[in-house]
This record gives sequence, C-alpha cells and structure tokens, in this order.
Amino acid sequence: MSPMLGDINDSGQKFNGAALVLRPEQCRAARALLNWTQQHLANEARVARATIRDFENARHRLHGSTQALIVAALVGAGVGFLADAHLGIGVYLRLTGHDCA
Repeated sequence: MSPMLGDINDSGQKFNGAALVLRPEQCRAARALLNWTQQHLANEARVARATIRDFENARHRLHGSTQALIVAALVGAGVGFLADAHLGIGVYLRLTGHDCA
C-alpha cells in the first residue's frame, strides 16, 4: 500500500478525513525540514516554547486548540503529513516552483 498524503483543512484539524493526532516525532521532523528552532515554531504558532519543548519530549499531550495552531503554522510553511497503516507516519516538505527549477 502506498503512503497516503494527509489533507489538512484550514484549521489544521483533518488528516485524510479523520482527526489528525500530531505526534512528537512528526513535530521534530517537521521543524528539521524547515530548519526551525523550537522558539521559531512557537513564535509562528503563537504558543510558548515550553509547550513545544514539553510536547516534543513527550512530557504532555497537546490540547486540540494548541495542536491546531502548531499544525497550521507547519502547514503554512509547506509541511505535509504522511500516514500509512503499514509504513507508519511521517512528514514531507512541499516543493515550490522555484525548488523544481
């Protein structure tokens, strides 16, 4: 089965028609793709850096509204989410026309 590309709505809440549950690993990987620090993501998502730090270190789960802010910031910067029942989860960076030239 090939990976399914995640479809995120404007609020960052839907993933292939189901509720997206952002995992700490996806958050770290997405930041790495963008070369963002935890502080940069926190600024873009308008949340505290401690929220990003604690989530990525699996100290706590995110509230739905906080997750929506983080996902919206990542999606707005070009990150997409992958999910496959057999292969697992992941993230990707959408290419722009400039990247393809």
